[in-house]
Amino acid sequence: MRKTVHMGWIGIVAGLLLFSVTGRCGVSDQSPAPAAPAEEFQDLLEPQVSLPPLTPRDRGEAAPRTVREIRRSGVLRVLMVEREMLPHLPRRESIRDRELALLTLLADWLNVRIQLICTADEEAMITALNAGKGDLAAIGVAVTPEKLRRLAFSRPLTQVHEQLVAGVAVRIRNLDEMKGKTVVVEAGTPYWQRLNELRQHYPEIKMLSRRDDTETLLALTAAGKIAFTVTDDLHLQDYLAYRRDVRAVYTFPGVRYLAWGMSRRATGLREVVNLFLAQYLPVVDRGDGVGDLAQMRARRIIRVI
Repeated sequence: MRKTVHMGWIGIVAGLLLFSVTGRCGVSDQSPAPAAPAEEFQDLLEPQVSLPPLTPRDRGEAAPRTVREIRRSGVLRVLMVEREMLPHLPRRESIRDRELALLTLLADWLNVRIQLICTADEEAMITALNAGKGDLAAIGVAVTPEKLRRLAFSRPLTQVHEQLVAGVAVRIRNLDEMKGKTVVVEAGTPYWQRLNELRQHYPEIKMLSRRDDTETLLALTAAGKIAFTVTDDLHLQDYLAYRRDVRAVYTFPGVRYLAWGMSRRATGLREVVNLFLAQYLPVVDRGDGVGDLAQMRARRIIRVI
């Protein structure tokens, strides 16, 4: 069976990102066909939207859509946390790019389009998902014990190691030197939990949360406006691809998994997603954003300045 894939595009132009695909549903090991002509893109794109604040009536739990209902609607609704993108042209594929490529393939597999729905933070994303405002929660969603009580997760997309980060000139020989130091982390993220666990052994470490996203906190750390923050090794690698002004000074023990979240009642969708990931996850590898047309088609990403 030959598949026709209209590949989306990712344009880093004033932080705007749009993408979509359409194709036949099914399992195939064939490579994607050439990209659709540019004039066809507008008919294929679902606009990215921001979720309005949820009212008390919206905060209840609603039955998730079945796979059949999703396919009939023609749209897979993907909830994600809205994050500010610092102006740069990435030199390697980011976590976001990799997940968008996977979501694009999933949409093609289901014969639907993707609609990205942005939320203010992870709590709003989880609440909206359970209220039936979306089908999947994606883009850097970490699996934690707290989230497992509220969501079901796909098989892991990747694993990360969380790290304490400081300016490049800062030298920390051991954690005893962190006594009295303040670490600033993004509010509502697993980084706060990791830091709290560390403080059980080093209670003199001070903790402060901010609404800024982690990439902004890394930039503030580099500028010396805050002394320390916490991120994971993949986010740090993405940042270090275009800046060299921060460094990891400590790696927390253990690993954290990133996955796609779904309603705990969405058993059919979870089975389909895991079947898809078993086939396609090995295909979408992280790598440097270099190469010619063949590599762009394989990555399903075009970067536009």
